[in-house]
Amino acid sequence: MSERPRPRRLAAEEFVLCDAAGRRRAVLSCPTRGAVRLVFFAADGAEALCLAVDRRGRASLAVGSADRGPACLIDRRGVEIWRGGNSVAALRADRDGGRLYRHRRNGRLVRATPRR
Repeated sequence: MSERPRPRRLAAEEFVLCDAAGRRRAVLSCPTRGAVRLVFFAADGAEALCLAVDRRGRASLAVGSADRGPACLIDRRGVEIWRGGNSVAALRADRDGGRLYRHRRNGRLVRATPRR
């Protein structure tokens, strides 16, 4: 008996990977037109890692969950550290060089270096 040929392509708007216990561990999706996200979840269901590309082609990587924190968000402009839903520090690049930002826990800016 001959084997059936395997499909060469599988298409969907979302793929969900579950572990043996049925818990969601990863999701590959197109949440909005032109965007794509790959999210990995910890065993407790918390978002652990997110790789995303928006509809304009801008990529970002989030390690941890900004809502639950701490988390590190990386994009083409720089790096941000989050805790409790607020940015606490950021290193950003712009036309004039780099800039370091430090925030309070409530998200209010404490200092930007260099000052402009």
